[in-house]
Amino acid sequence: MLALALGGCANADKQDDLAFTVVTLPNGKQIRAETVYRDLDITRGLMFREKLAADRGMLFLHTKMDKYQYWTYNLKFPVDIVWMDEQHKVVEVYPSAPPCTLKSARECTTYGGRHLARFVLEMNANTAVPNGIREGVYLMF
Repeated sequence: MLALALGGCANADKQDDLAFTVVTLPNGKQIRAETVYRDLDITRGLMFREKLAADRGMLFLHTKMDKYQYWTYNLKFPVDIVWMDEQHKVVEVYPSAPPCTLKSARECTTYGGRHLARFVLEMNANTAVPNGIREGVYLMF
C-alpha cells in the first residue's frame, strides 16, 4: 500500500514562487495548482501549511497508473481529494478529508486507492462537489 502524505513544507505565503498548473474544473472555475512530481514532494504535500488560498491546490503527478492512497497527516485544514486517470478523467473523489492530528502517521486514515489513477488534485474542502467534480467528468490541464 502506497500511502502519501497530504501536505507541503512551503507556507501559503510563498506559493507564488512555485511551479503551478492551471486546472479547469467542470464549471469553468480555475484552480492554480502547485505541481509536484518528486517522491519527497509528493510525500510532503500540503503538510504544515496554515491554509490554502481559495483558488489554489496541489496537483500530484505520478509516473505511472496505480492505486494511490493518501492521508492527511500533519495537515492543518480539511481537503477535497480528486484522483484522475491519464486522460484527466475523474475516477474517485473524497470530499472534506479531515486533518489527521494523531502523533503517528501509521494511525491515520488513508483515502482513495480504489481505482487506477495517475494524477491527484487536492483543494480546500467543499470545492470539488460545488464545482461539478464527480466520477466520470474530465478536468482540463
